[in-house]
Amino acid sequence: MFRKIRPIAALTALTLFRHLPLSAVVSDVVVLPTLSVTDQLSFNANATTTVRTKSGPTVAEAWYNLAQQTVGLAVNDAGARGFGTTTTLRGLGNTPFFSDASAPVYLDNIPLATAFTFPTELYDFSQMTIYRGPQAAAQFGRAGDAGVIQFTSRPAGTSSQAHIGAAIGSAGQASFSASAQTARTDTFDAALHFGTSQREGYLYNTQLKQTVDDRQAVFGRVQLHYRPQPELELS
Repeated sequence: MFRKIRPIAALTALTLFRHLPLSAVVSDVVVLPTLSVTDQLSFNANATTTVRTKSGPTVAEAWYNLAQQTVGLAVNDAGARGFGTTTTLRGLGNTPFFSDASAPVYLDNIPLATAFTFPTELYDFSQMTIYRGPQAAAQFGRAGDAGVIQFTSRPAGTSSQAHIGAAIGSAGQASFSASAQTARTDTFDAALHFGTSQREGYLYNTQLKQTVDDRQAVFGRVQLHYRPQPELELS
């Protein structure tokens, strides 16, 4: 159905259009200056990513910091210290229980193939590095299709240092940790880390009349570095 336009309204619109200035009908053309690009954009999908950590985070805390600052990395923690944890890098992940990770984790030079073995309670790592792609096998003895994630321990400094931490919470949660590190010398340095944590369960089995998801862990790490010659180090 067509609507009929009244002659008076059409004449009024035509009169207003005739009295408008030309600049209001046709906008001025703006010419932008010429911009020349002489550099070349390069992108390496297999480039490494290094994230330095603050003093004293645990591996679990470092995981989240690393995932927030790294594109293509996702970590899903099941809350059971590695049991059921999934790690996905470049779209490749692992099944929740006992499968090899597509991106194995290295603690310094020690490979941890499955997420179940990730020591989430340890701390004092100076940096984390992600090596993307299967070509990481040329640098590491054991690598996955997605790459390698390496945690590097904090190196010994010019003076000895120690760290003590404790925490308490609801559901009977309690944890304690301590570490000590000697000063670096020309021939020797050492570090010791240990601790324990526990909490009561949240799930109560009415048949057994007890909680079924209690958590208790004891962890530790000893590092020794011996340098009999300037170009040789045993660790």
